[in-house]
Amino acid sequence: MVRGIVMCGGQSTRMRSDKGLMKFHSQYWVEIAYQKLNSLNIPVSISINTTQLKNYSQFLPQYNYIVDNKKFDVKGPLIGIISAHLKFPKDDLLILATDMLLLKKETLNYIIQLNLNNSKDVTLYQTDQYLQPLCAIYTKNALDTIIQQVLSDEIKHYSLKSIIQSLNTEFVQSEITSEFQNFNTIEEFKNLL
Repeated sequence: MVRGIVMCGGQSTRMRSDKGLMKFHSQYWVEIAYQKLNSLNIPVSISINTTQLKNYSQFLPQYNYIVDNKKFDVKGPLIGIISAHLKFPKDDLLILATDMLLLKKETLNYIIQLNLNNSKDVTLYQTDQYLQPLCAIYTKNALDTIIQQVLSDEIKHYSLKSIIQSLNTEFVQSEITSEFQNFNTIEEFKNLL
């Protein structure tokens, strides 16, 4: 089964505010991402770090949260993905960054259909020369492999792009780069408004 995971656990340093709790057209960014995944009729959870739990539970108590597992000394989005896999070890994970506001649900549905029809570890979009590791499906087998690599110190850098290159990956080319834009600064977000 494919499970959607909205990734909200980043530091949002350049934005200077938690991106998941920012609003666009009167909705929290995390709600927008959640609804896109939920519209695909798959279960959805939200990945957050420990410092976010209080605010997310207060503003959006109705959602299912996965808090970063501190058992692993891993940084970046990889800790959120590993934590989600530990909570749902039988599921393939469709990862979506909370700040991909322009991504269409059809784009997400397409990657699900591709994943169903291939035997790859990871299925992800690529735009120009850029990989989109936070709009990708990671199979349970790939996630088991990643955890084993982390435990055996085979992964020296926690770059998802490096990890993806080492796995059996389906790269899906997309010409619509604007859909994959993520908003990291107030200025970038203001240009959207």
